[in-house]
Amino acid sequence: MLLVVALVVLSGAGVGAWYLLAGSSSDGAVLWSQPSYKGGKRLPGEMSKEVEGTWITDKTVVQTLPDGVKAYDVATGKRMWATPLPGDSNTVCSAPSQSADGIGIVAYGEAGACDHLVAYDLGTGKQMWTKGLKKRSKAKPGSDGRFQPGDSGAPDTRDASYARSGDVVIAQVWGTTQALKISDGSPAWEPEESGKCGGAGEYTGGKALIRVRNCSTKPLDGVQYDEVSLMDPATGKAKWTYTFHPEKGRYNPGMSNGGEVISTDPVVLYPEREDMGLIALDNQTGKLRSRFSPNTPAEYVQSQSPEGTPWMEDGAFGNTFVVGASEGSNKGQLLAAYDLDSGKLLWKTKADKSRDYYPLPGAVGDKILAYARNNSKDKGPELVEYDPKTGTPHTVVAYPAEVDEGLDLSARPYWRDGRLYMTAIGSADMIVGTKTYAMVALKLHQ
Repeated sequence: MLLVVALVVLSGAGVGAWYLLAGSSSDGAVLWSQPSYKGGKRLPGEMSKEVEGTWITDKTVVQTLPDGVKAYDVATGKRMWATPLPGDSNTVCSAPSQSADGIGIVAYGEAGACDHLVAYDLGTGKQMWTKGLKKRSKAKPGSDGRFQPGDSGAPDTRDASYARSGDVVIAQVWGTTQALKISDGSPAWEPEESGKCGGAGEYTGGKALIRVRNCSTKPLDGVQYDEVSLMDPATGKAKWTYTFHPEKGRYNPGMSNGGEVISTDPVVLYPEREDMGLIALDNQTGKLRSRFSPNTPAEYVQSQSPEGTPWMEDGAFGNTFVVGASEGSNKGQLLAAYDLDSGKLLWKTKADKSRDYYPLPGAVGDKILAYARNNSKDKGPELVEYDPKTGTPHTVVAYPAEVDEGLDLSARPYWRDGRLYMTAIGSADMIVGTKTYAMVALKLHQ
C-alpha cells in the first residue's frame, strides 16, 4: 500500500492546482509518489492531455504538466517549486527530456499552436527566457493532407518536432526549422537548405544530433536518395553523412518517407522499407556498423516517443542493443538483444501480451535492466535483469500492483543515482485505478 499524505496548493488564475503527495510502501520499494494532475485545458475532441518532459538534477526531479513545470526533492518528494507557463491561456505542447546545464525547455502555445519556447532554471524554477517561433505565412499541407515538421507548415501539435542536443534545440514547426541556443534563446545557426535537398530535413536529438533529409540528383526528374548526417550542435555542420540509395525498381531510398532514428548514441536506424530492417552506423565515421539479423525481432518495432527524440523503448548496454518489439495484438510484447558489431540476434524474450518493457541503459552500471509493466491486476511491475548471453530474466525488485494501476499506459521511466521515476504523461480520467499518480519514485535495487 502507498501511504498517502496530500497537500493542495492553488497557483492562481489559469494555472490550475499543484499537488504534493508523499508516501512509502511497506516493503520500501516505493520511495514516494505524487497524485495525478487533474487540471489543464484540452482542444475540442482531445480525450486526454498528454505532456512529455521530465528532468532530474542532483537535488530535484522536475515534471512538465499542461500548465507549467513543478519540482520535487529527489529523496523525499517534497515540493521544491512550481512555475506556471507565461500567460493564462497557454498550454504545453512538448518538452524534450534531454537537459544540459540545468536548463529545461518547454514548447507551448494557445489553442494547440506550438509557437513559443520557454526555458526554466531547473534549480530554482526561474523562467530564463521565452522565444516566439517564426511562421511561414503560406504554409500548406502536403499531398496527404497533413503538415510535416520543418517541411510545409505545422499548426498542429502532433506534427511539431523538438530535437535537443548540447546547447541547441532544433524547433521544427509552422513550416520552419530554427536552431536556438539553450542558454539564452538566441539563434545558434541557420539550418542548411541545399538545392539538391528539399527543406532542412528532420532532426533527432539526445546525446548526439542526427539529421535525415531527402535529396535528388536533379531538381525535377533526378534519382532520389536519403542522407543521414551526424551534426555538430555548435555549428550546424555535418561531421559525416551516410547515404541511402534506392534499389532498382524502388522509389523510396529508405529513411525520408517514414524511417526513424531510434537511437543517436549509438546511431541505430529503422528504415521505412521492411526489407532493410534495423541498421547501426559507427558514431565516429558514419560507416555501416551492422545490419541486424533477422531484420526485425518480431512483427513490429514501434515507439510512443515524440518526434525529435530517441526512442525510450530501446537502449545500448555496452556492445548490446536491446529493443522492445511486438508480435501482434494477440501475441504480446518482447525484448530482443542484438550485437552492435555483428548485428546478430543474441536472444529475445518470450512474447507476453500482459507486459510492456522499457530498457534502462546505465541505470545500474552495465547490467541489462528493464522496467516490466504488468497489464494485469494480479501482479505489479518489476525491475528485471537479463543475462547478457542468454537473456534469462531475474526479478531484482517487485513493485506493488497499484503502481501500474495508478499510472496511465503511457507512463515513462527516468532514472538517476539509484532511483527510478515513473512519470505519467496523460490525465487522470484515462486511468482505471482508484488512486492515480503523476509520478512514483521507486528503488532500483533491493
